[in-house]
Amino acid sequence: MGLSRHTRCLLVCHRDGRLTWSRNLSSRIYSECKYLHKVYTTHEVAIDLNRSNISRFESNHLPSNSPTEDRRFLGTIPSHSRTTSGGGGIIQKEGRVCFGVVDGHAGHKCAQAVSGRLLDYLSASTLAQCSNEANGDWESHRTRWDLPGDYQESSLIRDRHRQSLRSWVTSSSENKPSSATSDDGGLDERIFSSAFEALDHHLIEDAMGVISSSMNRYDVDVIESALSGACVLTVAVDDEEVVCANSGDCKAVLGQLSEDGHSWHAIPLTNEHNAENSTEIQRIFDAHPESEHPTIIQGGRLFGSLLPLRAFGDMLFKLDGSKLNKLKQVFDVRNFLAKSITPPYLSASPEITRRQIDPKRDKFLIVGTDGLWDFVTSQVAVEVIGQHLDSANDPKPQFGSTVEEQHHQTVHRLSANGATRLMCHAVGQCMNSKTLPLFGQLNDMIKIAPEETRNNRDDIEVIVVYFR
Repeated sequence: MGLSRHTRCLLVCHRDGRLTWSRNLSSRIYSECKYLHKVYTTHEVAIDLNRSNISRFESNHLPSNSPTEDRRFLGTIPSHSRTTSGGGGIIQKEGRVCFGVVDGHAGHKCAQAVSGRLLDYLSASTLAQCSNEANGDWESHRTRWDLPGDYQESSLIRDRHRQSLRSWVTSSSENKPSSATSDDGGLDERIFSSAFEALDHHLIEDAMGVISSSMNRYDVDVIESALSGACVLTVAVDDEEVVCANSGDCKAVLGQLSEDGHSWHAIPLTNEHNAENSTEIQRIFDAHPESEHPTIIQGGRLFGSLLPLRAFGDMLFKLDGSKLNKLKQVFDVRNFLAKSITPPYLSASPEITRRQIDPKRDKFLIVGTDGLWDFVTSQVAVEVIGQHLDSANDPKPQFGSTVEEQHHQTVHRLSANGATRLMCHAVGQCMNSKTLPLFGQLNDMIKIAPEETRNNRDDIEVIVVYFR
């Protein structure tokens, strides 16, 4: 049989009467493994911070929606110490590390606006409450890391944002409290609450200000940023304390080592604001007449449609009748006009929790959107990252050339980043298992048609920070 040189090099052996085309098979396996690794690591982040008691920051993101509705951010906000005379403080050179996740819904525009602006508001809120700092200098006192997948707002919208923020800073400084620190010297909770509330107010105010019969595409973007919504969880860390500001159903969990050093415990740092939280239900009922209660919460949702009970944007749940009538010029809001009797029914005001860091036992913090927590319990998540730390010094495993071994190697490479490892557990839907998902599980999920992906899982945003 006359074979070309190319064909002869592909035929490597004769086994049981069959010829094996190994080079083609090897190429297919390599391409398959490479593609899977690329999908799961495109938005992967690993940064050695070594500041604010954080040694390392790891994060990853896997979209489900297109465009994705989840976002994340990492930066610093001003850190200050009290003056001996009390009132105000001195801004320190190294800022306080601040990071967070943003889970959008009903579109991505609100999540995009909040993730791009919140650090500015937190920086300005700190400075506005510190008598020793000039107004309007928030950008020079905060830093921001550019992360893979970050979206940039147009220059026109950024200019509108700065104008609103500058106006707020001026008015805030005229009515600032006596100190930007809490009674024990920690970060004042008012810094978070005022920043969250001001940003949400400006999103809605800006939207109402551009409504007309001759809107351009930038005006539509501004309106959509307030019509869509976003849950936000922000975490600020210094040498001694973790402060969480949460609005919605994202979650932060602390990984704590047992006293004997042999096991890991999950310590929840936040509460989810949904209908399963009876305190949240009561908070909303207390703000409205009893006659409205059956209408406000229907089927575990606000007005039967919105799952989180705190969020940025979602302005239809916040506007009074006159503003809804104005919005009626460009959107059909008849349904809300009929329901909205004593608005607002929704708030972006965060619930703030704080915890002193135990340097001997508190080892890491996991922050994620509900796309993670839908499929991974808090305890399993902590055990997965604990196992990740425990195995850091293990000998590097050796893998063979078989298909199965190459698949094992690909999954093992994904586990090098703690956030990616957790994300893979969520994709593999390993609710109660610490074992890495199989290659086939991860591969099957990325083969699902884009229009069907949302039926299987949500966008996933994960951050893991390791304490020094």
